[in-house]
Amino acid sequence: MSMTEDKLAGRTELENYLADQVDTAITNHNITVYYQPIIRTITGKICAFEALARWDDPVYGMITPSVFLAVLEATRQTHKLDAAMVDEVCRMLAGRQRNEQPLLPVSLNLSRMDFLAGDFFDIVEAAAMHYQLPRRLLRIEVTENLLAADTRITASLRRFHEAGYSVWLDDFGQGNSSLNVLKNTQFEALKIDLRFLAPFSPRAKNIIDSVVGMAKKMGIHTLAEGVETKEQVDFLTEIGCEQVQGFYFGRPMPMERVLAHCGKNGVLPEPLEADDCLSAAGIYEFDNKAPMILYELHNGRLRYLKATAAFDAALGKLGITSRNDLVRQTNPAAQDCLAAIRLGSMQAMKSGRKISQSFILQEALCLLEIVSISQYQQNRIFRCQLTVIPRTEVVDSFLLADP
Repeated sequence: MSMTEDKLAGRTELENYLADQVDTAITNHNITVYYQPIIRTITGKICAFEALARWDDPVYGMITPSVFLAVLEATRQTHKLDAAMVDEVCRMLAGRQRNEQPLLPVSLNLSRMDFLAGDFFDIVEAAAMHYQLPRRLLRIEVTENLLAADTRITASLRRFHEAGYSVWLDDFGQGNSSLNVLKNTQFEALKIDLRFLAPFSPRAKNIIDSVVGMAKKMGIHTLAEGVETKEQVDFLTEIGCEQVQGFYFGRPMPMERVLAHCGKNGVLPEPLEADDCLSAAGIYEFDNKAPMILYELHNGRLRYLKATAAFDAALGKLGITSRNDLVRQTNPAAQDCLAAIRLGSMQAMKSGRKISQSFILQEALCLLEIVSISQYQQNRIFRCQLTVIPRTEVVDSFLLADP
C-alpha cells in the first residue's frame, strides 16, 4: 500500500477522489483563487487582500475548503496547491500592473509541507522575479502551530523577511507557545481570529484590547479576521486594531467581483504608495481616553482619521459644537483653533519632534501637543492632543508670572 493509500485508508470516496485529482484540478484551473478584502480602520478603505483557494470540481461541484485542505494535508500535497496559488496571484497582480490598475498587497497562507517539501522561498521569489513584482505586494502568513512543529521553518521565514517580504503570524493565541513564537521570530503583524473569541463578550473584548496594546508596544501591526458586525468594527477601530477582515465587508470572491462588491458599498482601494505612511500612523500610540485626534493634512485641509470623545468635549468648552464645525470654521473660535493646529502641525513637521503650544481662547487656556508621524506625497499625518483649562485666578497668575 502506498503512502497516499495508507493515509486515506477508511476515508470517503470523495476524499480519495480529491487526493487523486489535485494535479488535474490545478492544471485545468478547477482550483482557483478567491480574494477577501482587508480594510484599514483609520481610512475605511481596502488596504490588502487575502488569497484563498476554491475548488470547483466538474463532478462534485464546489468543494468545501475544510474538506479538500484536510485531504491535501493528510496526503502531504498542500505544497502543490500553495505553489499554484502563488503563481496565480502573481499572474493576477502582473496583469493589473500591466494595465495600470490599482495594486494592493495579497496575503498567502503557507503550510508545513511548503517548507518541508523543498525551499518554498525559492518558489515565491522565482514567481515575483518572473512577473516583475515588488516584494511588498506579497505577504507571507504562517500559524504559530506550524512554527512549533519544526524549528527549520523559522530559518526559512528569516529568508523571506531579509528579502523584503512581509511575514505575518496567523491565528495568534490559538497555539501553546504564542509568546515564545513572538520572542524568537520577527513578524510584521499578528492576525487575531474573532471566531475563536466568540461570543463577543466584555471578557473577549478585554483580551483583544490587551493583545492589540501589547503588539503596538512591540512595534507589530494587528489585524482582526472573522469580523461580522458593525459593533465589532467600531470596537476594533476604537482600540487601535489597524486592519479588519470578514463577512461584514465581503466574502471571498474573484478579484473583479470583490472590487465591484466593495465599490457598490463605498469601500474603495487606497493608493499603494500610501501604505507605509498609513501603517506608521496606525501603529502610533493613541490614547482613546485623552482629547486626541489623528488627522491628515493636504494643502492645509484637515481630514480626521480618528478622534476621541474627550477631544469633542474639549471643543465644546471652546464653543465649537463639533469636529466638522472646527474644519468648516463656523465661528471665530473654530477659526482660531484650526489656525493654531495648522501652525503647530507645520512646526512639528519641520522640527521632526513634538511641538507644545499654549494660547487663550474663549476665556480658557488651550494646550496643544502635536506630533508629525508620517507622510506620502503631499499628505502628512499628525497626532494632536488638545487640553482646555478654564480661566481661573490661579491660571491667570501662572500666565502673568515672570518666566
